Amino acid sequence: MESRKNRTAIYQIAAYAAPICSVLIWYGMGEKEERLVWSKLVMTLIVTGLFLLHLHTDRTLEKKSCRYPVLVGVSYIVSFVLLGMCSYLPIGALWLLAVPVVEAVQNEKTAQAVLTLLCVQYAILVLPQNKDFTLFVKYLVFGYLLLILYRGLDSKKSVWYFLGIVAVFSLVLQIVVYEFEIGQIKSEMISFLWGIGSEILLGICSVSSYLLLDKKTADEETQEEVQAETKEIVQDQITENDRIFLQSIIEPDFDLFVRLQHYSLPLLSHSMHISGLSEQAALFIGAEPLLAKAGGLYHEVGRIVDEEDYIEAGTKLARQYRFPNALVHVMRQHSTGFEKPDSKEAAIVMLSDCIVSTSDYLQDTGKRGAVSDERLVDSIFQNRMDKGNLDEAGFSKEQIEQLKEFYIRNAF
Repeated sequence: MESRKNRTAIYQIAAYAAPICSVLIWYGMGEKEERLVWSKLVMTLIVTGLFLLHLHTDRTLEKKSCRYPVLVGVSYIVSFVLLGMCSYLPIGALWLLAVPVVEAVQNEKTAQAVLTLLCVQYAILVLPQNKDFTLFVKYLVFGYLLLILYRGLDSKKSVWYFLGIVAVFSLVLQIVVYEFEIGQIKSEMISFLWGIGSEILLGICSVSSYLLLDKKTADEETQEEVQAETKEIVQDQITENDRIFLQSIIEPDFDLFVRLQHYSLPLLSHSMHISGLSEQAALFIGAEPLLAKAGGLYHEVGRIVDEEDYIEAGTKLARQYRFPNALVHVMRQHSTGFEKPDSKEAAIVMLSDCIVSTSDYLQDTGKRGAVSDERLVDSIFQNRMDKGNLDEAGFSKEQIEQLKEFYIRNAF
């Protein structure tokens, strides 16, 4: 929790530092009265504060932890640095760089907030100097165009449509900025073409973000695609970025965790029990404890959307919150009637859920006293092995015996 608070503080400092840096660059590259600098700094601090408050308090925003914080941070800083230079150098639309990056890595609503912040900062620094309101509107319109078009990126074929539409709109918008003055366009051809070119470069950035980061939601993926994902050793799937992400989503203030708390306290209690038990079981046999913990916590999270088809609903939520594929597998494979576990962590969550749920059922029906812990655990393991549920999990015989011993000692 402490490390998360420290990271949040760093992000907030960076969020303020970049806009302030843009003001200082704007001041340093030209002769300005000191009072102007102070007025723009104060306005920048107010606007940035409102931006951060909006991200923190708006319940309609999906509070997803960022899996590529460095990439987002760099694009954010570069955008504001370029914005500070806009009054003196032909930057074109490149100061909007952070918008497509944030949309690819985070989500559209956060990208909209970043676009708004950048455009307000443009209005604070650049607009009073160039007094070209039409150009300002063009940048705002183009930013929203990128956001809207990005929704349609669902295949490599759509990339070409995306770039074609961007090029056409850039041409039209640039002609509007020049107020259809053909003579002026001819005399300023390089500037005219660069205005279009910088926007096409942003379009290419959007496409690159899609192809390299490819954050499709479950609504855009079929069940067959989910099931066809490569089955690899989980340790090879989990990167350091994934571990940071997994740590962030098991914090109590993570949005989906909060939704789970509000939906049902009994479901939350059960999920936390499975989460802690699975984490300890993974540690006991040398598997990935963080993945098992997150899988246990969210194994039935789909119930907050659909009690009947909660696994598919949970898959959609996982994709919307951009959970790693390895975690999505664990969530889909915990139920014995769905998919067979293809990792140790998925099998551990399945076993933890079976053992705890069976014990609770026997307790509720008054039959628990007649069944010893050893008998209950042995019967569940034997049943799972007879049905082939552990065939693809990658357990050695020694690890299966270790898990039996662990559950007998710790599950009850």
